[in-house]
This record gives sequence, C-alpha cells and structure tokens, in this order.
Amino acid sequence: MLPIVTQEASRSKGVRSLTPSGEPRLRLRPAGIEDAELLRSWKNANREGFFFKAEISPEAQATWMAGYLERPADHIFVVEWDRTPIGCMGVRIVDGKGDVYNVILGEPQYAGQGLMSLGLRLMLEFARSLTNDVGLKVLKGNAAIRFYERNGFGIIADHDDHLDMAVDWARVRPLEVHRL
Repeated sequence: MLPIVTQEASRSKGVRSLTPSGEPRLRLRPAGIEDAELLRSWKNANREGFFFKAEISPEAQATWMAGYLERPADHIFVVEWDRTPIGCMGVRIVDGKGDVYNVILGEPQYAGQGLMSLGLRLMLEFARSLTNDVGLKVLKGNAAIRFYERNGFGIIADHDDHLDMAVDWARVRPLEVHRL
C-alpha cells in the first residue's frame, strides 16, 4: 500500500520558491507530491552517477516521498526554466551541516547553458541561511566532480569509492535571492 500524502503536507515545510535577482526565468520551487514521478524518472535515468544504483519503483518513491515530507530539515527543489521543470537538487541539514544531494539535470537539452550552476548557487544561498558548513559526497569518476569544483566546492577527503567535497564560500559568487 502506498503512503498517503496530502498536498498540504508537501507544502508544510514553509519554504517558498527561490529565484535569483535579475533572472526571473530560473526558479527553484520546493518539490511536492505532484513531482514524485518526475523525480523518480530523473533519478532512474541517471542512477549510474549515484551511490544507490537500483531502479526505483513507484512504491519505493512514494515511501521515500512520504518520509521526505516528514523531515523538516530536508529540502528538494525542482529547477525550472520558464516554468518548465529541467532538474532537481536537494540540501538537508544533518547535525548542523548542509548535505547537498540529488543534483540532477533531468532534461539534457538544457545542458551547457549554466542553468544548473545558477540553480546550485541559488540553493547554496538558501543553505547558507541555515548553516555555513555545506558539503557533499560524490562517486569517483562522476563527471559532476568538475561541475561542483566550478561552482565553489573543493575536495576535502578522498575515500576508496567517493570524494567528500565542501563549499569554499570565497569561491562562490553571491546571489541576491528572492523568495516568491
């Protein structure tokens, strides 16, 4: 049986959509239950770049989404360009530290335009309002490593199968964030 999640629960985190000053066509909006299938399809299409590589079923996604909606310090955003969903990214606060995860360009035709970089900078400004200690884990060999380095992350630890990276705020160009 799938968990039942109401629309009200999906908006109960109190986070509003974010857009950068000067570029209203890009928006990060909190993911809701209506996005579950889209998020699942993007994750499945890109699963080789993630620690969890098994295909995610609709039931598993519904269970994850129900749990996500209960975690107030966990934020998944849908990245939109001109109101079209093009990807997603998340940040969760664990033990006072921000953990960036599930950064996925879901629609490859938007690659190379800097939209996900702008979205990441926007999300980092949001994360910075919660904590200055923001990092992530990425599998070795993942092309995203270069993306993260270009966007202000540096490698802080090298493990057998992955790297730990952290934001160097001196390398992140600040954005003025508008909350819609």
